[in-house]
Amino acid sequence: MKQTWGFVKTTALGGLVVIVPLAVLIIVLVQILAFVTDLTAQVVELLPFPFLQNPVVLIALALATVVALCFFTGLLLLTATGNAIKERIDHYLEEKVPLYGMLQSITKQFIGVDNMQLTPAEIDLHGTATRVLGFIVEQLPDGRYSVYVPDSPVLTVGKTYIVEEHQVTRLEGSARATVDAITQWGAGTKYIYKSGQPDGADAPGPAARPPG
Repeated sequence: MKQTWGFVKTTALGGLVVIVPLAVLIIVLVQILAFVTDLTAQVVELLPFPFLQNPVVLIALALATVVALCFFTGLLLLTATGNAIKERIDHYLEEKVPLYGMLQSITKQFIGVDNMQLTPAEIDLHGTATRVLGFIVEQLPDGRYSVYVPDSPVLTVGKTYIVEEHQVTRLEGSARATVDAITQWGAGTKYIYKSGQPDGADAPGPAARPPG
């Protein structure tokens, strides 16, 4: 009974961690689109082109405006001034908006921006032949690694460990294949490896490299 309740609790929390940031993101996007659509409608009323007042055309113009806004914001962030502004805004939002930092971190890691892409790895936690699947998060100044080990089958619930360099073996498979294996109770693990055995199965493998 306790094991069943633990499984239900862990799975529910894992779903909550995914749903809440996603819901917040959707709500924000809907609000932005509604605001831009309303603004576009006001501008269109001033133009001598009646066909632009068609609801479908208005929505298309609003979407194009949002995409253009994102593009030019990205260009601004490539500048030193834009990057400095971004850092200040991020710092403010991380303090004031719940889950903002987590949502931003997850997004960056899965799309692979800012050299934060999750790197699949075998991790030797206990110095035995038993290894766990996880992800390299980053390398610390002293050479050790920060790694994340999910609880199968819930990717978003797990533990973060600080391990020595020799305890980590970087895998050749993709992050997507590793995610699939973890969330499917190990099914598809063979697709993480290019050969039948992981690198360093019988001896310590080459040192893992941090993402990027």
